[in-house]
Amino acid sequence: MTTSPTGQVIQSQIRPKAMVYILLFVAMSLGYFLLRGSDWESGSPIQPMMEWIAGLLSLTVGVIGMVRFYDLLTTAEQANASAREASRIKSMFLANTSHEIRNPMYIITGMAGLALKTDLDTEQQEYLKAIQISAEALLRVLNDILDFSKMEAGRLELDLSRFNPGDVLILVVKGLAMRAQEKGLTLSYEIDRRVPGNLVGDAGRLRQVITNLVNNSIEFTEKGQVALHVETDHLSDDEVVLHFAVTDTGSGIPAGEQQLIFEPFTQADSSMNRVHAGTGLGLTIAKQLVEMMGGRLWVESQEGRGSTFHFTARFGVDSRPDTMEASPATTTAPLGR
Repeated sequence: MTTSPTGQVIQSQIRPKAMVYILLFVAMSLGYFLLRGSDWESGSPIQPMMEWIAGLLSLTVGVIGMVRFYDLLTTAEQANASAREASRIKSMFLANTSHEIRNPMYIITGMAGLALKTDLDTEQQEYLKAIQISAEALLRVLNDILDFSKMEAGRLELDLSRFNPGDVLILVVKGLAMRAQEKGLTLSYEIDRRVPGNLVGDAGRLRQVITNLVNNSIEFTEKGQVALHVETDHLSDDEVVLHFAVTDTGSGIPAGEQQLIFEPFTQADSSMNRVHAGTGLGLTIAKQLVEMMGGRLWVESQEGRGSTFHFTARFGVDSRPDTMEASPATTTAPLGR
């Protein structure tokens, strides 16, 4: 059972108090046995009385210490249980609140998109684009909070179904091509021909992880390119391990901060929070999802020369003849610019 921070604090307070009672009990017991072993004068009435007093004090201190130690442990367990319950309630509140806010935000973004297709002057288009961009940014924040609250509550799950990995990559790069083009970046993807066309896994969560990594690379790259590559690490009749890599020519990440970026609410440089929007939860959630898919997520980066985010994921292979599909014929597709 995991101990909450509150429980850990109380347990740290228990240890010194418990040690005091233990040392007193040991000291009293030692005194008792020393008295019994002392060379008293024959028939001295003091010896049995001193032995009796020392034995009584040892027993008293021992009983008091055990009772007090039990009380302290009970208090720590109660505090730990209260902290776990508070964390559960907080996660449920965040999940419910995020869900209720997301629905109207979907309507706002949808209506803004439809309005942009009507006859508008330049000024009206700029206003609507600002509304749409802001609403989409808020949706990303809400989705991160919802997933993080599910992750804390242990309710983050995978929905397994058949899918084509090539279709997932195409959706990701097409969805982010406009952002890359606006920054003058080249966005491309490549799929190794040995990657099976029909996999069994959670296509939605896979798309979420790839989108997060590609979106981050676009966000932190001012010039050059962002490239997505997928290859096969291991393949058997009913299972495959795929290796995904997202490479950019951005600012890179200092060596001392490359592990910190996977912690909640963290970016490589805290000053980046003022420049690049985000909750700092994206990579934490992506790492959890990758681990749920039987893989791992890591980064290779040189400051000033760009970064490559790698992750592996394990999927089932649907080898039934009537469901076999090939990956997209186009293995390399540059988008943007």
